[in-house]
Amino acid sequence: MNDIAAAPMSVRLAGKQYTMRPLDEDGYIKFEKWVQNRFAKVGLKNAQEFVDDPEERLQLMRDVLTKAATITVTGPESLTLMTSLEGAAKLVFLYLCRDNEITEKEVAKLLVDPTTLAEAMTMIDEAEGFMKSMQAAMEASFKAAEKDGVEAGKKAMATKKKKFKKRTHRRH
Repeated sequence: MNDIAAAPMSVRLAGKQYTMRPLDEDGYIKFEKWVQNRFAKVGLKNAQEFVDDPEERLQLMRDVLTKAATITVTGPESLTLMTSLEGAAKLVFLYLCRDNEITEKEVAKLLVDPTTLAEAMTMIDEAEGFMKSMQAAMEASFKAAEKDGVEAGKKAMATKKKKFKKRTHRRH
């Protein structure tokens, strides 16, 4: 991330000034892992409570863990949780924790106030817009890398064919 994108900015929540820095890769990974863990925890609890047949419960638990492992920071589960009070608190904490002495519990208490929650949701909306543009950039990057990989593979195969021809030509 370039210096301008990572530059801290001043935000006001609940009448107090904080320094907020856009999430870095570590921040996105922490949020993604949190979403995955939350999804798994809820799914496993539901499987335990609502599925009586042990085989069905075990299969559902496997399915939940498999699905949880595939959740990404830009996926619909993450985007949905961003707009929940719990998800907003986690995100706001991740935005603030690098430059401020604040805990997740303190952030959650701040967001109980409707005005502060609205301020935080504005921050989340901006982050969601950034994440959607980041997702589009990542997809474009993956497509370009895939194309480059195909081209590199073709070049490698052509080089191997040439070397093979040279070796076999020398033997004859």
